[in-house]
Order: sequence, then structure tokens, then C-alpha cells
Amino acid sequence: SGEPLIVEQFSRADLWQRQSMLVVGVRYMDQPLGAIVLHQCNFPHHWQAGEIAFVQEVAEQVGFCIAHANLKQRLEEARALAQEAYRTKANFLSCIDDQLRNPLNGIIGSLKLILDDIVDDPEEQRSFIQDAHASAMGLFNIINDILHFAKLKAGKLDLELGQPVSLTNLLQNVDRLARPPAEHKHLYFRPELPSHYEEVIVYGNELRLLQVLLNIAGNAIKFTHTGGVIITATVDMGGVKVSDRILPGRVEITITDTGIGIP
Repeated sequence: SGEPLIVEQFSRADLWQRQSMLVVGVRYMDQPLGAIVLHQCNFPHHWQAGEIAFVQEVAEQVGFCIAHANLKQRLEEARALAQEAYRTKANFLSCIDDQLRNPLNGIIGSLKLILDDIVDDPEEQRSFIQDAHASAMGLFNIINDILHFAKLKAGKLDLELGQPVSLTNLLQNVDRLARPPAEHKHLYFRPELPSHYEEVIVYGNELRLLQVLLNIAGNAIKFTHTGGVIITATVDMGGVKVSDRILPGRVEITITDTGIGIP
């Protein structure tokens, strides 16, 4: 309650004769923060109203100081978090700047050549249109990544992991979207399906599988300057339990390239 507590108690005669204690709670805005304890050990003491009022005033000031010190610490922590968030945002924008500008420049450049009638040959026009389309798809994937990341941070991204996915269709879609930027750099791009299976169905989320494969393949193409990229799918037979189902095996997809590589 913050009211003073006066305690008189006796202890061992060989240590203390008599002890009087004054305890005043330290509070701020009805929140307990501690206590101030005064005691007299060698002779009886009756705490006067003026002494109690003085200790109460000290307790009030101490509570004020503690509360504001805590507030200052919280403000400093909030300021540090805000600065870290700003740095993270700045670093994020710096990292994606080239990722956004490069495909956009490719789209603008290819279309401008066609619109300015600089390219007359139909095959060459088609090649520039294919380049613009590949750049547009790359930009589309990057924007999707950003939106998906925002949904993940907000906890709003739901994954349906039990969809049947054709491995052939999955790798064909990867090939269709990743081959143009690879050929633009004069690299080979080759997906390899398991040769001893007619059709393989995996269970997962087709959009996310495609997204992951395109991201890894895109990095492989980006950091490869000669040679090319190979995507290999192999089937590992053996019972795999997924939720309440037992599936006959799993598929391992490996992306290898002739670039600088990563650890």
C-alpha cells in the first residue's frame, strides 16, 4: 500500500538489545518497485511522524527515479530496435536494387530496340521478345519472393503440403523459365528425369517447389559464366511416413553447375 510499516522485534540478547524497524514501500503509479528499510539495533526507538514523512518523501522520489530509469532503458531499447529495423530495411533495399533493375532494364532495352525499328529480322525480333519475356518472368519471381517473405513475416502464408505434383511437369516448368536466362549467357541448361520411371508423383506444394528450384537454379546461372547447369532427380525407394500416409519413397533433386560454387 505504500504506508510505513513499523516493526518492533526482539532478538538474541548477546547480539542485540532491542530492534526497531521502519519499512516504507517504494512505488510509482501504484506499481511496487522495492522498499526502504531503516532499523535501530542498539536501543529502543519510536519513529516520529516527521521521520516517517521524510522517509515517505524519499521513497516517493526513489520510485520516481527508478521508474524513469526503467523508462529510459526501454526507450533506448526501442530506439536500438528501430535503428536495427531501419538498417535492415536499407540493406534489404540495397540487396534487391540490382535484382529489380537488371530484369527491368532487360525488358525496357529489348522492347525499345523493337519499337525503334532497329531490328528488322523476324528471328532476331523474336529473340529480343524472348529475352524480354524471360526478364519479365525473372522480375515476376522476385516480386513474388518479396510478397511471400512479407506474408511469412506476418504469419499469413499457409502451405498446403499434400498436393500431388508431377515431377515431369515440375522440371519442365523449371526448364521453361530458367533456360532463357541461361541461353542468354550461352550456358547449357539440362534437367534430367529418372530414366527408369515413366511418371513420378511427389506430394508437396507445387508453387513452393517451383519457387525453390527457380531460386537455386537462378543463383547457379547467375554465378556461372562458362559451362552450364544440370538439374538431376533421383528416386530413393523406401517407406516414408507423411502425416498419416506411408509413401513408397522420396525424390532427391540436385542442382549442379560449373560456376564458382558456394560452401
